[in-house]
Amino acid sequence: MKLYIFLLAPLVIACNYSANNNNVDPIKKDTFLKNNPTPDQSDTTHILTFYEFLDAIKKNDSSEFLNFITVEKEFPSDWVKSSNIDTLISLIESRDRCRCVLNPISSYIPSKEKANLGGYAILILNSYRNNKPLKFSLWACPTTNEKDVKEILIWNKLREK
Repeated sequence: MKLYIFLLAPLVIACNYSANNNNVDPIKKDTFLKNNPTPDQSDTTHILTFYEFLDAIKKNDSSEFLNFITVEKEFPSDWVKSSNIDTLISLIESRDRCRCVLNPISSYIPSKEKANLGGYAILILNSYRNNKPLKFSLWACPTTNEKDVKEILIWNKLREK
C-alpha cells in the first residue's frame, strides 16, 4: 500500500503544477475554443475567427506528429459572414492537406485519416447555407468531393442573381 502512495504522489504533484502553470500546453494551443479568455473578453470562451480557424487547420509540415486540433464546442450559426463566402467558394476544390478536428472527449484519434482544405470549406459552406451551427461530432477529417462541389457552385450562382 505504501508503494502505491509513493508512486501516486509525484503524479498528483505534477498534475497540480501543470494546472497552476501559466505556460501554454503545446497541444492545447491549437484548440479553437479556448477556455481562458483574454482580459478584454467578458465571456468565458473565445471562438476563433474564420481566418484563424483556416490557419489552425492548415498542415504546414507533413512530418508533424499530431494530425489534429481539438474542438470543445460547436461554432455558432452566424460564425461565417456573407463576406467570407467568396473565399470559401475559392477553396472548395482545394486538395491542400489539413489537420483533422478532434473533440477532447473522443476515444478515437484519427492518425491515418487525411483531411483537406476543400472538405472544410464544404462543411463550413453547408453550415452557412443551412443556417446551422458548425459541428464536427467526435472527430472529422473532411475531404473534397465532386458532388458537393457541384451543388455548392449551383447554389452560389443562384445566390449571386
